[in-house]
Amino acid sequence: MTQLDRLPTELFYDVLKYFWAHEALHSFSNLNDRIDAILKSYSTYRINCRSIRKSAFHHICEWISPEQVISLILSDKNDTLGQSQLFLSYFRIKQFINLRSISLIEINYKSLCEILPSLSQLKQLQAISLDDFGGKEIHIDSRDNGRTSRMDIYSSSHKFCAEIFLRLRYLCTNYSEVLTTMRFPNLLHLKLNSGTLMSNVNKIFQHAPQLQSVTLSLSNLYDFTGGQPCYSLKQLSVTSAGKYENSIFSSEFKPLIEKRREPLCKTEHLFVGVTMSLNEIGQFLRNFPNLTHFEVKILHQDVDMTMATGYYWQTITQSLSSFSFKFRLQSEMYVNSFRTLFWVEEKRWFVAYHDRYLFTISDFGLPYANISSDSFSM
Repeated sequence: MTQLDRLPTELFYDVLKYFWAHEALHSFSNLNDRIDAILKSYSTYRINCRSIRKSAFHHICEWISPEQVISLILSDKNDTLGQSQLFLSYFRIKQFINLRSISLIEINYKSLCEILPSLSQLKQLQAISLDDFGGKEIHIDSRDNGRTSRMDIYSSSHKFCAEIFLRLRYLCTNYSEVLTTMRFPNLLHLKLNSGTLMSNVNKIFQHAPQLQSVTLSLSNLYDFTGGQPCYSLKQLSVTSAGKYENSIFSSEFKPLIEKRREPLCKTEHLFVGVTMSLNEIGQFLRNFPNLTHFEVKILHQDVDMTMATGYYWQTITQSLSSFSFKFRLQSEMYVNSFRTLFWVEEKRWFVAYHDRYLFTISDFGLPYANISSDSFSM
């Protein structure tokens, strides 16, 4: 008898919580009959098929029953093309009756048409992630009797998911506009990727009364001040990485933007290297009186030098428990304004300048939490 055989079954279950399904099967299956029986009886597997070997994928599908799975990640990205259709040849999504979390990465149209309508049957589902589509709208060319039609699968997803939205606690998607008419009475965590408009976010705030954390990738910040109050919000992360017309502009450039709406030649882009003002950020944050954690990243445009003033940031971050930022900046001349007693001793927020970026030293991320759809499968 090995040392592993002496472990009580309950303790073995605790060990398995730290493994993805394919890792658990690779490490422990076929060692002996008792351990195989434990693996067969384990009821909270987390399947992650992102970049998985085909042999490991088939091992999962042949070994595990759908009712044993609480978390599922499927991917049709380049290294796992056609994975979703292969998975659906083994299972029907409605068989995963204990599923709490599902993440769909670049899933093809045929699979989506089968998966999305089935989600409403999964009564334990609390977290959905429909992300990582490269910021592109998903339009499908479908041919029927020689006629071509275009369909945005996510614009119609609310037909399938309206019931699910009512019980979701976590949602990640690229398509904020689809959500503006939905209600999210139980939503705690929201992540919106790829060029979200602040106007859409404001509408979502109105219908998500329990929202605690929001991660945004905004297409522009010139309407940053027009915020909808959200009194439940505690954590906010804002990133703007755009370079050109739909990127980060000061409100004073809005007339210029509108003026330049006429068609541009193929190589011409509108670029303005100015961001919103700190005063506008301060006004925006007043919409969230219970906010304790704030992160902001402006990655591909030089910010105005006033954004690099630690003395002013101090006035709008006094009440925060954690604050993280990363700004592109031409000069490090203001870095010393972040080396006062407030920054170094009171808050212990350390700031550095390197390679044209001014940033807080914390992996450029919030240290307090790493919330994902899989957080709801534990």
